[in-house]
Amino acid sequence: MSTSNPICQKCGLEMEVIGIGWLAVYMAYDPPTPYEVRRGDLCSCRECGTAILTKFADGRPMGHFMGEPFEQEIATALRTGKFIVVWEHPKDHANVITSLREVLSAWLEERQAAREEGRA
Repeated sequence: MSTSNPICQKCGLEMEVIGIGWLAVYMAYDPPTPYEVRRGDLCSCRECGTAILTKFADGRPMGHFMGEPFEQEIATALRTGKFIVVWEHPKDHANVITSLREVLSAWLEERQAAREEGRA
């Protein structure tokens, strides 16, 4: 039976959905800053374990300019651990010294403090 699930190129098997509502967090700049998010499903190959994020069915991506709703998406992703980072420029991630969770948490705290002070 044919479905819309992706096919593993290595194994030739249909991947299975192992997680729904994962967040793709697009990062760029120095220091690394989230600028866009999209929700998708995490799929994995039963044979080799290759995993991909796909099925972005929620429409348009949400951008950093959306303020608090964008920040809430990041906070939820941090709380649940259901996120994958997409680097705008492949070399960007080589300069990250701290863990990604720390980078996103610090960014979120800074945005919330700015909003409380009336700067955002």
